[in-house]
Amino acid sequence: MTKAFIAGSGTTAFGSFPDRTGRDMFAEAGLAALDDAGLSSGDLDEVFYGNFVGTLSERQGHQGPLVAEALGTTAPARRVESACASSGVAIRDAVRAVRAGDADVVVAGGMERMNNMGTAGATDGLARAADDLFEVRAGVTFPAAYALLTRAYFDAYGGDRTDLAHIAVKNHDNALVNDHAHLRQEITVDDVLEAPEIAAPLGLYDACPISDGAAAVVLCSPSYAAEHGLDSGVAITGSGHGGDTMALQDRQSLAKTPGTREAAEAAYDDAGIGPDE
Repeated sequence: MTKAFIAGSGTTAFGSFPDRTGRDMFAEAGLAALDDAGLSSGDLDEVFYGNFVGTLSERQGHQGPLVAEALGTTAPARRVESACASSGVAIRDAVRAVRAGDADVVVAGGMERMNNMGTAGATDGLARAADDLFEVRAGVTFPAAYALLTRAYFDAYGGDRTDLAHIAVKNHDNALVNDHAHLRQEITVDDVLEAPEIAAPLGLYDACPISDGAAAVVLCSPSYAAEHGLDSGVAITGSGHGGDTMALQDRQSLAKTPGTREAAEAAYDDAGIGPDE
């Protein structure tokens, strides 16, 4: 099967940008990716745009054509919504289009902007990723839901808040070397453990901020890369997509994520390799 190559990438800064528009931010990332690839919007066959809360934050449906226009193209464009996985699924859909021979050059990625909605509005928007009838109306919030999952994991496999603290420290260390990161500050394990508790066992540094930003990649077929002299050194060799029940109460175990295992196994199979390799 035809491979899909990453020919370029682009990203905005991430932070609080309530006065910007979603289409503007995605255009910045997409155009940067095209520039990185040495291409222009006129070369695009399709646009794959990942976004979750845009119908609320942007007060706008049918966003695909809008972001495509902001990129400078009227190529077919679609919005892909899959909650926190929206951009990843958009890229996977783009990979499949290239590999199927339906497109030679695409832009894929995503954008989220929620600071313009305020904390209450953003919290309400994010809650749309939970089961409204059986979870949200019962008062479930995502910090509480993830705290429940974390406690179940600790009960099944061991672990404590100190183990989580090292993850937060690592993430902040990564931000220090990323000019586009939202929070660029060094923290210690003690900082994490002494921070206010959000939902036991999760504390302030275990939670992410409400962050606005966009990122995109340009994908192309091997034949197009060869014909136009593009760098084809980065190939997406495999991808996978798994599923699970949406509501937590319907899951067989709160300590396991079978959808993640399913996706990983599918990606290994697609790439023709195994975890030992």
